[in-house]
Order: sequence, then structure tokens, then C-alpha cells
Amino acid sequence: MAGGRSWCWHLVILALVFPTVTCDIGQLILPDDAKHKPLCMAYNPGFGPLPTEPAAVALVSPDNACSPVTNGPSLAGKVAVVARGNCSFVVKLRSVRSYNPVAVVIVNNDTDYFAPGAINASNYKEQGNVVMAMVSRSDKQTLQANTVVSFRKVTAAKFDPNISLFFVVAVGCLVAGCWWAGLEQRKTSLQSADRQDGDSSDRTVLAQSQDALEFTPRTILVFLVAASTVIVLLYLLYKYLVYAAIAIFVIAGAAGVARCLDALLAVLTGPGQQRQHVNLPLVGATPVASLVTFGCGLILAIVWVVQRHQPYAWVLQDVLGVAFLVSTTQLLPLPNLKLATLLLLAFFAYDVFFVFITPYITPHHKSIMIEAATGGGESSESIPLVVKIPRLHPSPCASGQQFSLLGFGDVLIPSLLVSLCLRFDYTVAGANLPAWHRKSVFGRYPFFIVSCVAYSVGLVATFVALGLSSMAQPALLYLVPCTLGSTVFLAYWKGLLATMWRGHRRSPNRRVQAVGDDENSEDSDDDMLVDDPSDNEGDMEHLPLMLDHDASVTDA
Repeated sequence: MAGGRSWCWHLVILALVFPTVTCDIGQLILPDDAKHKPLCMAYNPGFGPLPTEPAAVALVSPDNACSPVTNGPSLAGKVAVVARGNCSFVVKLRSVRSYNPVAVVIVNNDTDYFAPGAINASNYKEQGNVVMAMVSRSDKQTLQANTVVSFRKVTAAKFDPNISLFFVVAVGCLVAGCWWAGLEQRKTSLQSADRQDGDSSDRTVLAQSQDALEFTPRTILVFLVAASTVIVLLYLLYKYLVYAAIAIFVIAGAAGVARCLDALLAVLTGPGQQRQHVNLPLVGATPVASLVTFGCGLILAIVWVVQRHQPYAWVLQDVLGVAFLVSTTQLLPLPNLKLATLLLLAFFAYDVFFVFITPYITPHHKSIMIEAATGGGESSESIPLVVKIPRLHPSPCASGQQFSLLGFGDVLIPSLLVSLCLRFDYTVAGANLPAWHRKSVFGRYPFFIVSCVAYSVGLVATFVALGLSSMAQPALLYLVPCTLGSTVFLAYWKGLLATMWRGHRRSPNRRVQAVGDDENSEDSDDDMLVDDPSDNEGDMEHLPLMLDHDASVTDA
């Protein structure tokens, strides 16, 4: 149902925002001795079919064809080349069609191209069978008078095989990051519980890492405003700020690799292993091993910077990006479903606005998100804050190595909700399960498994929409309804929606109380008596873990 709702959202937005224009991609083939490769074009088959025979080029005068054509007889049987601007495409076609050209080619006033269209469907039938195509401004010098060209349709695969690798990387990052975050917070809650044994005066459980950010509505607002500001600045000042983004990626990627290597060393050497420390200015005591791992991450990042324009550089970029994503989830724990809903809906609107809405408010009718992510052709540099995988079936109409992109936010934002689901499974959802049900993986982690499956469904929906529409898609348009919708439905079905909405936490031999409940109330409907961990036969899945730092804990 979540996937269906997201598709409906897509149809509604497209129906309200985008006019329907059929677009096919083709090539203008030049003579064999031409110095230039075939020219790529977009055309609207609604005006007519592509010519099947070669034809010579004729330059229309005046060049924009917005006033009566002065060289009309010379256009007969030729490809009429017209400049874009000053009047509609239909007006241009009406100016030349009576002279019987075999095709009309519009030279765009920008570096890209798109299929010319008409507002009313009746306009297509009025113009006869004269196809209208568009080429880039950079191709203007190639289309000289009397140059013989032929037309060829380009058939591109709607679904590139690289989506399977994208799926594995995205879902793998989400699962690994959330599981690691759950392990770290479970360890922290155990240490906190050990410190509180015998001390009835301490009524709090410190289940979050000391490095974790405390989420509030104000925090989410700051994140949203900051993200919006950065994306707009990148759109306006891309050729300058792209280097700042590269520098941030180098530091973040190196830190991510260091955290992953630190975790691997802890597994190999054991958690109780003593480590040597050194005192650093402004930092204090720092483990020597951490300095070594950060050095390794920094070396890898520097190698990427030096080699970032090489064909294989995407591998290094993805390694740094995956390490950053996996290691960041545990630093951003959401305390309850209320804030998770606010966060996901805020960035849902952010993603849709900057991809679908901004083309109607920018001067050149381009998406701010797409321009910021790709550079808009203004620079040879690209923003590295994405997972990128080369297309296995590249389009013949694109130059250079072609990639499919997935923004970090499309993994990180949903992973915060999935991490919340895992911690909720630890603390509440499986607390009073019968012993036989605890042996089932789904019985122990219902919210985590459902949210992971929902993320996978949303990702597949994104790929399908991308292939069917042949246009960039805001992934959160599909991921948010799937993940958030499935989580809310499961919580409602299990009767835990109010509990998850406010947030709970639990401690051994203590009663858990919902946020906002009376601390002295012993009979609250939202209270949960947690069994002694010794009764769980050592089952580590039911160890204490905090969901909300504001919840109160009373002795049972």
C-alpha cells in the first residue's frame, strides 16, 4: 500500500506541475568525412515522423522564424534550421511549413536540449507531418548551409543493470549503519545500568553515546534551513563552492573510514583491550590506534582527490561515502516517532520542492537540486556527496563517463527512522514476548525488518519511476511514504502507536513510563513492567536501551 500511495503522489505532482510532452532522443548523422560526431537531439513525434532519407540543411531567414520567412522557396525538401526564442515553437513551425521542409531543427539558446511541444493537442494536427527537433547551442556551428544530414532514432534502455548494485549498496548501508548504531547504544545502556546498580537516587539511564546529537523540533528546523541554504548557494555559486564541498567530503569520509576501522580493531582485539593514548592540543587524550585509523582514512581521501577525474575514482568516492553513511547513523538517534515523522516529512517536502517545483521559479527553468548535484555543465567538478555508479548501458547522446547518482540524504534520512525501529524492538516491542516467539527473527525485530523491507520497496519504486519518466526523481518522494507509512501502520496494528510516538525507555527491574506521564503514577496505562534480564536466559536482544532521554523511570 505504501508503494502505491507514493506512485499516486508522483502522478498527482506530475499532473499538477508538468505539461505532458512526448520526448524521443535521436541523432543527426553528418557525412562520413565530417569532423564532428553525430549530433544529439530531442524531438516530439507528435509533430511527425523522422525523415527516412538524407537531406541538406537550410538556414531560415530571419533565424528565429518569428516573422515572415524571406528565403522560403529554398527550404523545400531540406532541413530548416531555426534559432530558439522570441515566439512559440508552433509559430516557428507555421512560418516554414508552407515551404515543405522535411524537418525543422531548433537550435537551443542553452547547452542542453529538450523536445519542443505545444500547449494544445490540436496544434500538432494543424502542422502536418513535419517533425520538430532541438539540438544544443554548441551544435550551431556544425549545422552549416547545404550540409547533408540524416536522422536516426536512439533507443536507450529504460532500466540500466547498475540499479541492482545501487540497491545492494543503499540497503546494505542502511542495514549496517542501523545495526551498528543499535549495538553501540545497547552497549552504552548496559554500562549505564551497571553504574546505577545500588543507586536508587539516580533516576536516569544514559543510553545515548556522548557524541550523539540531541534531536528537538528546533534541531530539525535548523537542519532543514541549513540544507536549503546550502543547495541554493551551490546553485548560485557552484564553481566556487564545489571545492568547499570536496573539502568537507574529504574530512567526513576520512572520519567515517577511521570510525569503521576503529570498530573493526575493537572486534579483533576485544573490547577490554587497553590502548595507548597521546595528548593532543584542543583534543586531549586520543588513542594512538584512532590516530592511525584516521591517517589511513585521510590517505584514502587524498588519493581520491588527486585521482578524482580518473575512470576508477568512483570506487574510492563510494568507499568514503559508504563509510561516512554507516558511521553517522549512530550519532543521530531519534528519540521517538513524533520527531521522526517531523524530520521525514520536512525532507520529503524539501526533496520534492527542489526537484519538481524549482524549475518553475528559476530563470532558466532548471531544477536547483539537479543543477547543484551535477554542476549544470559549468564546471568539470561534481559534488561528491552522492553514491555514484557508472551506467552499464550509457546513452550514445551523452559525453564522457555516465553515472547514476543517489544522494547521501536518501540513505541517511530513512536510516534514522529504521534505527529508531531497531531500538524500539529492543526496548518495547519484544519486551513481553513469549519465549517461543523470541526465537523468531521477525518476532524479535518486527519494526526493524518491516522498515528495511519498506525502504527496499521505496527504492525499487524510485528506480521504476526513474525508468518510466526518464527524468531525475526525488528519492524521498517514494522512500518516506513507504518507510514512515509502514512503521505507523505496524505500530497501530500492534497497539504501540502512542508508545512509539512519545518514546519509551527501559532499565533492568524498573518500570518504564511514557513521556509526559505522571512520575508518581503506578497505574498508568502506558506503563510497562520489564522482566528481570535473568529470566530471558541471556537473550541479548532484550537488554535495556533508551528511546527518549526525557522519559522517567520509577522503581518497580
